Amino acid sequence: MSLAKTSALMINKKISSHFLILLLISVLIQIWPVFLTQPARFAVRIAICTALLLVCAAAIYRSLPGKIVAFVLTTLLSLNYAIAYSTWSVYQSEFNTVFAMSILGTHLAEAKSMSGLYLHCLPAAAAYCLVTWYAVKSASEHVSPRVKAISFILLVVYFGWYSTANWLKKRHDLEVYYPLSSRILTNTPFYTGAEFIIAHRDNALAQKISHHNVNYPSLQSYETGIENYVVIVGESARRSNMQLYGFNQDTTPVESGLAKDALIFSDAIAPASATVLSVPMILSKADPDHFTADKLADNIISVAKKTGYHTEWISAQGNTGKSNNYIVAIASIRHSAANLGINYLIEST
Repeated sequence: MSLAKTSALMINKKISSHFLILLLISVLIQIWPVFLTQPARFAVRIAICTALLLVCAAAIYRSLPGKIVAFVLTTLLSLNYAIAYSTWSVYQSEFNTVFAMSILGTHLAEAKSMSGLYLHCLPAAAAYCLVTWYAVKSASEHVSPRVKAISFILLVVYFGWYSTANWLKKRHDLEVYYPLSSRILTNTPFYTGAEFIIAHRDNALAQKISHHNVNYPSLQSYETGIENYVVIVGESARRSNMQLYGFNQDTTPVESGLAKDALIFSDAIAPASATVLSVPMILSKADPDHFTADKLADNIISVAKKTGYHTEWISAQGNTGKSNNYIVAIASIRHSAANLGINYLIEST
């Protein structure tokens, strides 16, 4: 046996004897980005799930299918860590749906041009992958069958508990924004996948609305002398506190100045208690009983475009998120758009 091979076997044996340390290091590296961006309870959940997954992978590692499972698991864990760590390292932010949408919409040329931003994260991801692989391999040699069996049982209980809890939570979520699969993944070391699920769903909704051709056989247009039409929708505001609606203080100076040239709806009632539902229903033909893509596609922007108007969308809301996705889907069919970044400042008096 050559000296190099003998040395490699000795190093491998020495590393394997410290399998608990390897498991601990793998878990700590995985949850490091979570500690930086999320409450501690999420880090604890992900740490528990990661440890159980690694021990379960170790339990079946000795067989060829087990090695394949261990390889896939290690790859997915490393990918999740690489995404979360690089997002924090470059942007000092958690990975969210906006980043997921950006990745899904990125083409090869753009990926090449931006790759330099993330190259410094590759060594950390490669080191994590190596540590995790050795953790599974060494645990397969030292962890007792009893511990392996208990780990399988605990993993099933863990996923069963959070799947049931999130299913019950989803039933009470009237806005139904988070798919069940994304809710479950949030409590696992594959939490970045939850954002990709939401991003894919929102992109599909916007695409479905934009591709839906609404016909207006009775639509007629005629000259009114008005060149521009502006529709203003304000949410989370009480009209009783607005001068525009008779309040005795100057709370809406700009709107009040435009009142003589505006059509003001003074008796409008929001169709829903949540912004994400009420605004789309205000702007489209959708209603609480028919909140579907074809009804959302039949909206004020679609009518304006069919009439021949150039449509623009100006908003201070985000491009995605629980309070924005249906609204952004409607806005996706406009000719041009601008998103205003609003900073809320507290001034000392």
